Amino acid sequence: MLEDITAGREHNHGTQVTPANGQVTWSGLSSGWYRVTETVVPQGYILNSEEMVFYFDPPERLSGAFQHT
Repeated sequence: MLEDITAGREHNHGTQVTPANGQVTWSGLSSGWYRVTETVVPQGYILNSEEMVFYFDPPERLSGAFQHT
């Protein structure tokens, strides 16, 4: 799940299912603070309860990964 957590404009950008390549894309994001939360994992894996918080300033691209164990 991707959430804009910039003060005054909190917004949930929804969830996406990660495809085989492990990458998801959101478009139309403004500069600001965002939080990514893992909500579901494949059977046999442990849900990572840690949130990834980052500042995004277009047109830069971001990448990050949740570690599945």
